[in-house]
Amino acid sequence: MDSVPLEFCHHVLGNFFLHPILYKEMEKELTGRWKDAIAGYVHELESTEIYLYCDEGEWSFQAFSHKEKRDLSLDELLAKDGRFFQCSGILVGSERSKNSTKCSMEDARDRLIPFLFQQSTPETCLFLTEGLSTQDVRMCLDFFQSYNGSAVRQLNLTYYGQESEEFLAAWLERDCSLESLTLDKSWPLSESVEDLVLKFILTPACIQFHITGWVKGELTFTPRIIKAMLDAWAKTEKALRHFHYDRDWNGAFEDVISLPLPPNVVVDYVERDDIQWLKEDGAWLTCSRNTVNNSLMFCGK
Repeated sequence: MDSVPLEFCHHVLGNFFLHPILYKEMEKELTGRWKDAIAGYVHELESTEIYLYCDEGEWSFQAFSHKEKRDLSLDELLAKDGRFFQCSGILVGSERSKNSTKCSMEDARDRLIPFLFQQSTPETCLFLTEGLSTQDVRMCLDFFQSYNGSAVRQLNLTYYGQESEEFLAAWLERDCSLESLTLDKSWPLSESVEDLVLKFILTPACIQFHITGWVKGELTFTPRIIKAMLDAWAKTEKALRHFHYDRDWNGAFEDVISLPLPPNVVVDYVERDDIQWLKEDGAWLTCSRNTVNNSLMFCGK
């Protein structure tokens, strides 16, 4: 195996789309040519968040290179060797940074956005922030929907009305590999939104769900959502690493304690503000209540 060209090794490693930390863990397990190849690959690997700004149809972006300690132009960004470049996040907003670079809508749609999704990994988060106009939101969501099914496994979405619901519904309909979903509290607690949350939680890939933000909204726990979480955990072999609903649990903790249990689940222990469920295979799921901000947190293993 020591005769394998480094160029070939780097090409193979680049197609794994792993987080740099995981490449370093892989390096510990290998020897010879592949160990050297991973060490060299990690040294060259660059991971960068890209900021996209859209304000009344005017587009700009900021791509800061941590290796070069400066912002990149569009041509410089697109010239990056795809084997050694990862887009760790795509953050979309309307408030331009003073260091952002203007680009045309055509360049954003036809060159920049395709490149970002092409260089995305399962760790990449598509983050849609507040402040966009209705027209800009529609345009952005239309662009991004074309890349449903890409390597992106994480969505973080502010609520912009029906457009947001349709975007999430279409993403869930066509891509069952979404692992992490974050909705801020501007999302309403409507039957349609609750159905979307349930659909995500019940997908096999689901690992994380968060409700975050300081915006006062309606989205919170419901008994139906909690029951779906418990059922999903009971059926999956993958650990629910971190389910977190930030604030706004309006029910009594007894409502959580008294949930009907799936067949293979028992209550391991109950305390004043904590409950732990246990499966036959030893896996556990805990729910803790924070009485200060009235929130619930679920963690499982």
